[in-house]
Amino acid sequence: MGVAFAVVCAVVLLANMVVRSRGASWLAVGLKTLCGVCFCALGTAGALHLWGGSPRIRQMAVLILIGLVLGLLGDVSLAVKDLVKAYDGFLLGGFGFFALGHLAYIIALGRAGQPPFPWAPVLICAVLAAAYVGFSKHLKLDFGKLFLVVGVYSFLVLMLPAMGFFTAATGVGPSRPGLGQPGIMGVAGVCFLISDLVLAWTYFGPGKDKGWEHVVCYVFYYAAQFGIAGSLFCVPSA
Repeated sequence: MGVAFAVVCAVVLLANMVVRSRGASWLAVGLKTLCGVCFCALGTAGALHLWGGSPRIRQMAVLILIGLVLGLLGDVSLAVKDLVKAYDGFLLGGFGFFALGHLAYIIALGRAGQPPFPWAPVLICAVLAAAYVGFSKHLKLDFGKLFLVVGVYSFLVLMLPAMGFFTAATGVGPSRPGLGQPGIMGVAGVCFLISDLVLAWTYFGPGKDKGWEHVVCYVFYYAAQFGIAGSLFCVPSA
């Protein structure tokens, strides 16, 4: 069952990448939506797997599932934005959904892992986010009126891997031996970061949504989503 589901997801992801590489279309929107549904289904299976655990574990599972649903809504918003280029509402909606999704993931790590308050990660991520938008012109990026929005979003994107690795190092929550669920989310957060840096290069810089930019953005984004949804299976159900 699990292998069959993974194969179906892989086929949908590949079809989406091929169709989108040919340009924006409603078929690409539909396939991207179906990809998001696949990740939500995987997250739902993971949440059900943990439903007999402690209240903290159940809360963590629900928050991750909420984050996956918000990611799906963000995907749809940005996919439609590629078709309706004259209206910025879909771009803002995409930012909003993904920002809330990252916030849900960050809170989930704190609920389950119970680490101390991450003062150091918060300060470091805030400085890095401020530097990113502050030096955007030198990076050939023009955020325009979305300057503040990009700054807040950048902070949350940076906080996900930081919180994942911080929780893996200092948390006391349950996890299987090895990298563990927080560490897997940290790696997924790094994949998100790489994908979003490339996406910013295509949206606000000289990059194009095709060629290597398209491949890198999609591969790392889907790796992140799969890692987050699949991380729920790395937590003991008991």
